[in-house]
Amino acid sequence: MSKFHWLSLLALLPFCLISDWLIYHHYYFSQAYWGIYDNWVHGVIAVLIALPVFSKLNWRNMLLVFLIASLLDLDHFAVNWSFSLSKAISLTMRPPTHSISFALAVSLLFGLSTKNVKWTWIVFSAIASHVVRDAYGGGTPICYPLAISQIPHWFYSVVEVLLWGVSWSLFLKRRYPQ
Repeated sequence: MSKFHWLSLLALLPFCLISDWLIYHHYYFSQAYWGIYDNWVHGVIAVLIALPVFSKLNWRNMLLVFLIASLLDLDHFAVNWSFSLSKAISLTMRPPTHSISFALAVSLLFGLSTKNVKWTWIVFSAIASHVVRDAYGGGTPICYPLAISQIPHWFYSVVEVLLWGVSWSLFLKRRYPQ
């Protein structure tokens, strides 16, 4: 395993904690900054979780992982039928696409259509990491249609590290083609 795999694990938890602190103390920043930064954090976390999957760094792969995780927030705009950032971040409950059920459905459809285990895992972990991170703040239909909408902060942190661990263990011996 290369250095960047271990560095991604060492960076994951501190990055989550520092970013979350900044976001929950967003009164220092404008609402637009808060929304954009939060979405950027989702993408970076997904990239850190996906790094062990790749045998070498490739900016195109990292960009794709980043986009998978961050584009999920487009559902905020779709629900409001508006491109207003203030409306998008003021939802009382996130849409059903912010759920592990959605992550499973999308990754299952992706996997069945492509037969690519590596990217199927990446799609699932990118969406799941986004959902779990949002869920600790509340208002997220974690296991839609069940009524669970919030998890404790420690649980979110553990799940993010576990997602990284699955990425590492699944692809440690490169059982699946790169």
